[in-house]
Amino acid sequence: MTESVVNVARKEGSQESSLLIWTSLAASLQSSQRALLERDLERLETATAEQRRLVRALQATEPSAGMQGTQNCLFPASGTAPVSTALHSAQLRVQSLARIQQSLLERAQRSLQLLSNLIAGPQAPYSAVPGRPGISVHSPTSEANLFPSKEA
Repeated sequence: MTESVVNVARKEGSQESSLLIWTSLAASLQSSQRALLERDLERLETATAEQRRLVRALQATEPSAGMQGTQNCLFPASGTAPVSTALHSAQLRVQSLARIQQSLLERAQRSLQLLSNLIAGPQAPYSAVPGRPGISVHSPTSEANLFPSKEA
């Protein structure tokens, strides 16, 4: 689907192509959110790859749409054409969906960490997760040091 969107976008004018890509990106984010909630990893990976392709296509058609320029492209000047208004609306939709996706991914990460800690058991030593204060993980290397073999 992404390649056809990108090909059509190249044939359209600049704003129309950007609008098409932003709309497709929003649909892809919604699809990946459903996949994440349904724990469908294959569909999540497919949607993520599609989002990467769409972002690259967007950066090719709209150089200001890169990560550094996102804030600038999200706020069009007042009195702009209807396409610009639709484009702005699509950009805001993608921004909102990206925030939701981030929250869902963080929740999934916490759930997986919890399961990892449960599987590790109560005897396993735990260490802090780098960059995540207050979160601990099972450390197999420290367990080996805590419970040395009797052969030594």
